This record gives sequence, C-alpha cells and structure tokens, in this order.
Amino acid sequence: MMTARPTRFIFCALLAAALAGCSGTPSNNSADSTQPANQSTTKSAKPAADQTQTGREALQKMYAAAHNWAMDAQPVSLGSAPRSGDAAGKAAIWSASFASASKRAIRNFTWSGAAGKDAPDPGVSQGSIDDYSPQNASTRPFDMNFLKIDSDAAFDESQKHGGATLLKKTPDTLMRYSLLSDARAMQLSWRIQYGSDASAKLTAIVNASTGKFIRIEK
Repeated sequence: MMTARPTRFIFCALLAAALAGCSGTPSNNSADSTQPANQSTTKSAKPAADQTQTGREALQKMYAAAHNWAMDAQPVSLGSAPRSGDAAGKAAIWSASFASASKRAIRNFTWSGAAGKDAPDPGVSQGSIDDYSPQNASTRPFDMNFLKIDSDAAFDESQKHGGATLLKKTPDTLMRYSLLSDARAMQLSWRIQYGSDASAKLTAIVNASTGKFIRIEK
C-alpha cells in the first residue's frame, strides 16, 4: 500500500501536464503564418482589363457564328464601339451585320472582350434580325477578299495625316473604326475617327485593300 501512493501521484501529475498542454493558446507563429496569405489574396483582387482585337480578327469570329445562322451569310458592315482604352486600331467591342439571301434577312452580331458592369457578354453574341432585300444598295454585302489591310495598319496610316499630332495633344481621345463599302467602285475603306460622332476632331479614310491614304473626311 505504501508503494501505490507514489505511483498514483506520478500518474496524476502526468495527466495534469497533458491537460494543460491541450488547453494552451496557439503560438504567435501560427497566427502570423495566416496573415501573409490573407494579404496576398487582397492584393491580387484586381479588376479585369479589356481585351482588344483588330477589326478583321473580330470579323472572322463573327463570320463563323453568322455561318451557323445561315450558310450563305455575307458581311454588310463592321464597326467598333468607342471605349476608353481602345488604341492603335484595336477595340474591345466590335459589331457586324450579315445578310442571308436564303433567309431574306440581316442579322447583327457583336464580339466583346470588354470587362466591367457595362460590358456586353464576352465573345460572340447574336443580335436582332432585320429584313433584307438584295436590291437595296445600302445593305449590299462586301467581299471579304478586299479586306487585306487590317484596322491597326489603317490606324498607322491615319497617324501620318494628323492623327499623331492630335493624340499627342489629347491622348484620351476616343476612337471609332468602321468599314465603308462602295459596291460600284468595288472598294472597301477604313474610316478612322478621332473623337465621338458629335465632335469628331479628325476622320481619315484609308483603302482597306492597299493601305493607301485616301482623304480627310470633312
């Protein structure tokens, strides 16, 4: 009976030490290890940037979607939506219309690489459908084989005729790029517009087949 007491005492002491270790507070090192991870997550949460493309790149993507709608679809128009950040002949939003003789209809398409609350759905989306008459010269399709000069090359040419000077003074000028089709002359041209429609500061016309400057639009 005398030897049982020390054994019991040692057992109780060990049990108390174990319980004290389990109830202890976490070390400062474990608390600090979670802080850098939280900080890096906060810093990485940046808003997505717009993705821009040239006119011909966007048109080819919309052309593929238009052929899913109608196999005989041909392009009628192409233009960008002015948006802050567009530069050097590229844009985050392009719209095009395609005519189908078999459906006797014109359908609108949009390609978007824009980000933000006001941005259209990303990629190619289908839009409204209008009536189409092959006799209407204003909606006559153009031949994509004439589109040899892309919007970025046309922009570079327009820069030589006043555009560079203008953007140096006002670098935040909104840009608009669109195709002009002259069915009678069988000519396709880029229209490079510096500024909004209401107050365009400069509008240059560049041949979309040769890349040559044509004129300044008054």
